Amino acid sequence: MEIRDEFANVIKRFDELNIQYMLTGSVASSFWGSPRTSHDFDFIIVLSQKDTRRIYSAFQSDYYVSSIEDAIKHNQMFNIIPNNSSMKIDCWILKRDEFNLSAFQRKRKVTLYGIDAFVISPEDSIISKLLWYVEYPNEIQLRDIGGIIETQQHSIDFIYISQWCERLSLNELWNSIKTKHKFQ
Repeated sequence: MEIRDEFANVIKRFDELNIQYMLTGSVASSFWGSPRTSHDFDFIIVLSQKDTRRIYSAFQSDYYVSSIEDAIKHNQMFNIIPNNSSMKIDCWILKRDEFNLSAFQRKRKVTLYGIDAFVISPEDSIISKLLWYVEYPNEIQLRDIGGIIETQQHSIDFIYISQWCERLSLNELWNSIKTKHKFQ
């Protein structure tokens, strides 16, 4: 199955189940910035224990679904892996901290692969990648941020990013990125 078809299939099932979601990760940053190859989709979803059976039922015929209960209990992720594809869908349970709740509220409805879907905003994608970089330093995160900045520079709310970087103690990293990309 092609990436577009897999994406459409997952979005359709989330919508049918009324699962609130937001695409994030490399596919979202590629949408807002510079494209790069990825073989997985990262979603942040709102889910409770009562939803687990519905998720299993909706996906079990075509997918392997890892332990949703553990993901909810430990506020981590679970995987939905197609039986006949090399794709992987990572489903992260929405964290209930101030930034993640704000980012989820600010998600944007866009058309991706010809499908209407909710995607993290470019600003929140940048902040998320900064947070990810602090935990797991990797130049790919910084390249993704640079791609978003260069592609969206005239529409990004830099004040919003700076305010969150201040609150999340990301100022030093954010300032170095601003210097590298020659903007204030």
